[in-house]
Amino acid sequence: MASTAADTVKKTGYHHGSLREALIDAAHELVSVSGTDGFTMADACRAAGVSTAAPYRHFSDREDLINALASKGFTILSERTQTALDAHPLGSTEAIIAMGQAYVQFAIDESALFRIMFGRPGHTHDGPVDSECFGILLKAVENFLSVHPALKQPVMSVAVPLWTIVHGAASLLIDQNFAVMAPDTDVDALVAETTQRFLTGVLAEAGQS
Repeated sequence: MASTAADTVKKTGYHHGSLREALIDAAHELVSVSGTDGFTMADACRAAGVSTAAPYRHFSDREDLINALASKGFTILSERTQTALDAHPLGSTEAIIAMGQAYVQFAIDESALFRIMFGRPGHTHDGPVDSECFGILLKAVENFLSVHPALKQPVMSVAVPLWTIVHGAASLLIDQNFAVMAPDTDVDALVAETTQRFLTGVLAEAGQS
């Protein structure tokens, strides 16, 4: 008998009361092995060790399960970026650089999940978990601006370019564009240097360089 995607992943160990989490974990494993389109709801059930009727207590369909998995991804990304941020002085350039590097590392570690979070056509990221994730960046920029009170830029005018730097770097990296076009690129160094230059430019506009 031909093996399925579910046969290649470890059972998630479903316990009473954790069905929803078990199915999300199963989907996470399946996506990591075979991509977004490489599994069915039945595969998720098999990997979680539950009946094929079980998911519908929590998810209306496969897309609903994928949305829940995307939310899990934003939660993980939030935790990683916050941890990186907290390891450096509040409002420092070093904190923002570390946050960006953690973002890129997440994309490396969880490339399939990253693509689900940001790459599904027609899916918008406007849920509370998504907003919380972006909110960590906004707060980091607020702290940076508070350390430099002469800066009058709106938070978004600084946050959006910073996000563009790291998201662009992450996307180019996991899509193998750097490997093809610029194979010697050190992405951690690239994020650090580009972020430093951008923030130095922001400071220079306020005469604080």
